[in-house]
Amino acid sequence: SDHVRTASVNLARGGVLIELERLGEAESALLEAHRALAGEPAKAGTREVGLLRSCLKAIVELYTTWAASEPDAGHSAKAARWQERLDAARAPSESK
Repeated sequence: SDHVRTASVNLARGGVLIELERLGEAESALLEAHRALAGEPAKAGTREVGLLRSCLKAIVELYTTWAASEPDAGHSAKAARWQERLDAARAPSESK
């Protein structure tokens, strides 16, 4: 569906922007992707769940990268909060 395609594009765009160290733009793209994917979790299929996990991983990477360059800006706390969401989204077979 359209929201999945849009989320996929924003996820890919966010990853490229992280690589380019354009972190503010990456944040916008990744948060938009997350909003699109997290909107209706009850209707999420396998592809959406996988994309959502990839999106959460990218958001954690974003804030971890940002924390390294701006250590006192609160990005470490954001990374930790998103990591919790990622941990909660893991499939049962992936848990410890």
